[in-house]
Amino acid sequence: MIAEDQRVLSRNPLNAEPAPATLVSSFLTKNSDVYHRNHGEFVPLDAATYSLLLRSEVDAIKLNKSDFSLDDVKEFPKRDLVTVLSCAGNRRTEMDHEKEVEGLKWGMSAIANCHFAGTLLSDLLAAAGVTKASTPNARDLHIHFESTQDCEDDTYYAASLPLEMALDQARPTLLAYEMNHAALEPAHGFPLRVVVPGVIGARSVKWLERIIIRDHESDNFYQARDYKVLPPEATPETKADYLQKTPALHEFSLNSVICSPSDGETVEAESGNSAAIAVKGYAVGSNGTRIKSIEIAVVSLPVPVSSAPPPHPDLLPEIQSNEAYKIRVHATTLPAEAWTSARLNEGIHTSGAITAQDKHWGWTLFSAEVPLPETVRHLVELGVDGGVDVALVAYATDACGQRQELQTQWNLRGVAEASWSVVKCRLKHRSSS
Repeated sequence: MIAEDQRVLSRNPLNAEPAPATLVSSFLTKNSDVYHRNHGEFVPLDAATYSLLLRSEVDAIKLNKSDFSLDDVKEFPKRDLVTVLSCAGNRRTEMDHEKEVEGLKWGMSAIANCHFAGTLLSDLLAAAGVTKASTPNARDLHIHFESTQDCEDDTYYAASLPLEMALDQARPTLLAYEMNHAALEPAHGFPLRVVVPGVIGARSVKWLERIIIRDHESDNFYQARDYKVLPPEATPETKADYLQKTPALHEFSLNSVICSPSDGETVEAESGNSAAIAVKGYAVGSNGTRIKSIEIAVVSLPVPVSSAPPPHPDLLPEIQSNEAYKIRVHATTLPAEAWTSARLNEGIHTSGAITAQDKHWGWTLFSAEVPLPETVRHLVELGVDGGVDVALVAYATDACGQRQELQTQWNLRGVAEASWSVVKCRLKHRSSS
């Protein structure tokens, strides 16, 4: 269920993530390498007796069918989809280094790219009489997904989406019963879970038991009082007020992350003009937009004092004094020739990777041999004691021309981190012996 190299953040409930280099070793994430995010224990459901309840609490919506066995769900056309599942707190440790945040200290691996198969939510809803045409007020309604999981902060687990989003044909939301060409495992929601592409994993409810249409958003703890991007002035003492007026987080932002080398790793470098660092990572588009390019540069450390960023009125002082932010800003001053365009792998030959309207809901893996700047190469060849400290910086640009944000604003819950990726490492000369 959990690989040996996973970093366990808690065992009860189980929360764990794989090593970053393992994460990007294949386009589809192996089941054993998929991160675990839980707020309670697994729900032991029996496929033979399983029943999915569909309800409407909106007078204008009358359902033709309200109970579905697992076999009933499987009678609909089977649809496959490659999509990312990502915890909203992925990369939280980076934000925590700027100023302390709440929550489990996730690294960069609370994310997975998997092949799911199941029934389109819109197909099941249509069979019950709920379509976009029959529901003109869909933008004012919400669809709730619920499980009887007993959680740390609530008596059950639930999430909701705007009904209009759930009915969007360009976003193939699944009632999934397979993951990576096998039945869902108990740890990942057996026998049925929701999979909402492009949306934080908190809305992809596992061990799904109830779907309810209501005229309001879920008031479950994990929708109403968590997974929200609070303003930077929110504190533990004032967050309750901000949570009431801050919208729930749904779609994640354009993002890219260097996974190899890892932060703090010592890397051996060759001599000569061809000296380079092998870099690997992943990128994720927003709203299914495909990735156009990943640019990577090597920055010598420490960055020059003369290139210190000017004060930024919108960013917290803790961010502006943070080394990673200074490195990002310094990287923006580098000439075009200092950047290397990475090779991209978006799995276009994998069934379900590209969907309607050219949407790509999975990740894009990237790799590159990034040449060392001449000054860095010279220091490495001299064999400087302890090695030469550098930072690798990467950013993504999507097919619409949108560039990844340079710096994400800090928030108390430490969610939605999407700054340019910075990884510091030490270079040592590779001996010929």
